Amino acid sequence: MRPGSLTLSALGDAVRQRRLAHNPARPSVLPRPPAAERRIWTPEQAARFLRHCHRADPFMADLCEVLIGTGMRKGEALGLHWKDVHLPEQVLYVRYTLSAIDNNRVVLTSPKTRSSKNWVALSPRVTAALQHQALAAGQPLDPAGRADDVSAAPMVGRCGPSGCWTASATCPKRQACRASRCTSCGTSPPPSRSPSASR
Repeated sequence: MRPGSLTLSALGDAVRQRRLAHNPARPSVLPRPPAAERRIWTPEQAARFLRHCHRADPFMADLCEVLIGTGMRKGEALGLHWKDVHLPEQVLYVRYTLSAIDNNRVVLTSPKTRSSKNWVALSPRVTAALQHQALAAGQPLDPAGRADDVSAAPMVGRCGPSGCWTASATCPKRQACRASRCTSCGTSPPPSRSPSASR
């Protein structure tokens, strides 16, 4: 037994025998420091950022539109499947999140919280961004705005060169998407009532 363990054990016995009020060798739990207050963008700042994204990288701008317009986490947006996106009804269903394992590989897992697995209402800007992604992924839309091939591969994963949020074929993020080996999933039809937009 190591000297430190022996001391800790002996002092623990003294506490149990009521010879000591507490064990001075027992490590104390340090309080967690308070989290820094988050700075939230104003609508003007968000609009300026999106304008810059559309000028600098229109393809990645679609992802930023979805993140800002829905409040979804990045992993939830990257884990979307086309069958979970209902453009005519302007809703989508969060079913998965794309998670990094040891910063080495990515897998599809359940969302971080139970409430995250829910319907999300889409604004016209977000709907337009997803329509752009559908066309870029080779998913032709019918006049109602619905992807023709609803059984197609997910928006990331086995989605081919055009389905990833990143345009470059040599991008590590795209290679990680392909390595995730995610598959399509079934989606129940969106609810007839207006979905809650609170997240």
